[in-house]
Amino acid sequence: MPEVRDRQSPLSLVDDPRVFNSLIAIISLTAFGTLGYRLIEDYSWLDSLYMTVITLSTVGYRELAPLSTTGKIFTLVLIVVGIGMVLTIVGMWAGMLLEGEFHRYFNRRRVARTISKMRNHYIICGYGDFGRRVAAELLDRGTPLVIVDREGATADGAASVQGDATHDEVLLEAGVEHAQAVLCTMSSEAANLAIALAAKDLNPDVSVVARAETEATAKRLIRAGATRTVAPYAVAGHRMALAALHPRMIDLGGLVRIADQPRISIVELTIAAGSSCDGVTLEQADLAGRFEVTVLGVLESDGDIRLNPAGSQPLEAGEILLVAGAPPALEKLAGELGD
Repeated sequence: MPEVRDRQSPLSLVDDPRVFNSLIAIISLTAFGTLGYRLIEDYSWLDSLYMTVITLSTVGYRELAPLSTTGKIFTLVLIVVGIGMVLTIVGMWAGMLLEGEFHRYFNRRRVARTISKMRNHYIICGYGDFGRRVAAELLDRGTPLVIVDREGATADGAASVQGDATHDEVLLEAGVEHAQAVLCTMSSEAANLAIALAAKDLNPDVSVVARAETEATAKRLIRAGATRTVAPYAVAGHRMALAALHPRMIDLGGLVRIADQPRISIVELTIAAGSSCDGVTLEQADLAGRFEVTVLGVLESDGDIRLNPAGSQPLEAGEILLVAGAPPALEKLAGELGD
């Protein structure tokens, strides 16, 4: 079941104005009664508190000593005011129970504990049509995920925070300090800019991938701290053109899904020091034979990209392989490389 952390329900019940005000009212009324009996009847502080409690609770115990006329009037006032206040508070708490406030509170605490334990997870900010597709892709790959959305979001396998992702406290609740990447999928350019700025400010090491509708927007997002930008309409237009011009390329390409079934994926895998690919050539690594994958390119440590590398291409730790293949094979290769 999806986990949803509801920002409409405060993290602490005491933070709820209704609960806070009711507690203040009870404490104030108790203090008022205790002080009254202390001053009017000259009871000890403990006896004054005792008289106040049995009066407000209407348990029917006798008073500690005969009350003076002033004491009786004070007791009558305390009973009338106290019972009215207690009934009001009980009704309010019953309403909160029926409305599910307590359920949301405990659910939010549970999700908060889940998020606090997450490391190197991905945060999706915005759960519209675009955000849903991004979430589905990540969840299909078993990626730990937190969804942030103003209206709340539910996705099997993902924890959720309800709130405005442009606010620092919301990103902190989503665990941005320990996140691998923040994905800004909002349709609003201003919102994505604000999220990118906030995310990099809270965690300078986090990768930020942002949605950009235009080239100008993409430049602003990069200046704001985004690591990468994606233009959905440009990608869709490119894909549609390829589908018309080269349909078989689309059918076999690594970025597509046919009938929602995964076929071939393209991933970036980093060679870890001491792995089987560290210090050997591409031919010696024999990735095609051992894993049935295809190495499309190598991003060398100096930043150069080698497309369709030859078998003599040397491989070193820290270099990134651009690999195409079936998802299970890619996962197995990632474990081999230590990525």
